[in-house]
Amino acid sequence: MILKNYFKIYADLFKVINVKEIDYLIEYLNSFDRNKKIYVIGNGGSAALAEHFAQDLSKKCFIPAISLTNICNITAFGNDCGYGNVFADQLEIYGNRGDCLICFTSSGNSDNINYACARADLLGIFVVSFTGFDGGFTKGKSDINIHVPYSDYGVVESLHSLLFHFIIDVLYDKRIKDEENG
Repeated sequence: MILKNYFKIYADLFKVINVKEIDYLIEYLNSFDRNKKIYVIGNGGSAALAEHFAQDLSKKCFIPAISLTNICNITAFGNDCGYGNVFADQLEIYGNRGDCLICFTSSGNSDNINYACARADLLGIFVVSFTGFDGGFTKGKSDINIHVPYSDYGVVESLHSLLFHFIIDVLYDKRIKDEENG
């Protein structure tokens, strides 16, 4: 594949990503109640994105975010409760009404992500997702969905990373301006 063609894929996708959903997520996160928690989840490469997004939300934006992808928790819950429940069962323990769950999933069809979305709904937890492909089950279970309509994991995960970095930069700039204005 010629590099120019590869970049064209990204340029074409930027034209179809729903900017209103990104704006809505920025607004939601900017006004997030700091007494609540954000839980971030994903599998494989999306788990790395979840870890990174949670860290940036906390460190740069002072928004309390925790990744539930800790390998010790995943293996303990997976061993005792089944891999499908590794995130849902953690939400059951830690989650409270008014918290937020952010899911990174390319396919939108991973059982452990979807069980977490269903549990979040039962607990009154707001659900945000970053999806790819056709969005799968997760897209339909989300209050906010950032969707990259493409069926390649590398492209989807790269755009999820770029989009969450944009969101972090906007939130960070707002935080700095608010601090400057007292």
